[in-house]
Amino acid sequence: MAIRTVDAEWRGNLAQDSGRMQLGSGAFEGSYDFRSRLDEGDGTSPEEPLGAAHAGCFSMALQLPMRASHNSECPFPKACRRVVHPQDQSRK
Repeated sequence: MAIRTVDAEWRGNLAQDSGRMQLGSGAFEGSYDFRSRLDEGDGTSPEEPLGAAHAGCFSMALQLPMRASHNSECPFPKACRRVVHPQDQSRK
């Protein structure tokens, strides 16, 4: 089995500072912070690459039964949505 790596580092205070993450392949590198992770801030969140991985695996797995039924040209939805509902609204 292939081994994939990712580097992530957080610097400073949870609510005010930020971190960076980079995929081992070099395909993505970016920053994230409290707002981009749990609200509508700029940047990405650690859940985005995780969601992309799940969506990729899911679409590949669905293709297998489609090929078995000789319908290999049927595309699958390419969008995924993550919603975070903070329990403590005072952190905004």
